[in-house]
Amino acid sequence: MDKRFIMTARGKTRTVDSAMAAWEQACRSRWRALYLCIKAKLESIDSGIETFEDAFLAHIQMPDGHSVSEHVLPRIAAAYAGEPLQPLLPAPKGGA
Repeated sequence: MDKRFIMTARGKTRTVDSAMAAWEQACRSRWRALYLCIKAKLESIDSGIETFEDAFLAHIQMPDGHSVSEHVLPRIAAAYAGEPLQPLLPAPKGGA
């Protein structure tokens, strides 16, 4: 278990039950944050602000197991650093 659940903010050791309660509270807090994030995305889709694909594009898993954002973010950083842009897709075989 992480130290933040075992120790209080004042540096005292928690009991096992208290540490478990702190851990469970942190888990509920994370689930609540995830719920709110997804709810906001779905609301923006429902109201026409963005499409489903736009809202969740960064999280789509590519065939190699990495997300779209894991592929794209380093390329964006490199472009801002002045490196030449790399194509996102390979050139078609056999020309146009």
